[in-house]
Amino acid sequence: MIKSLVGGIVAATAFVMLSSSAIAEPEIVKGPAAEPDCFAPWAADTQFFKFPKKEGPYRIALANGYIANTWRIQMIQTAKAYA
Repeated sequence: MIKSLVGGIVAATAFVMLSSSAIAEPEIVKGPAAEPDCFAPWAADTQFFKFPKKEGPYRIALANGYIANTWRIQMIQTAKAYA
């Protein structure tokens, strides 16, 4: 019983240590870098976050089943054009 208790504590500690890096706070930066007029905030006290860059390759998935949305079709075509 002591072995299983110690094993559970070790597993829980490892889980907390590994998940804490995934939940790291983003850096707060000053405003948007591209097209500030397009990304104007609603309020003056709005904060902008910057997350660290992750290495690719990336996988993008669409979960909605209705394929007749024009914005969805345009998004897929744009993604294919840049791929």
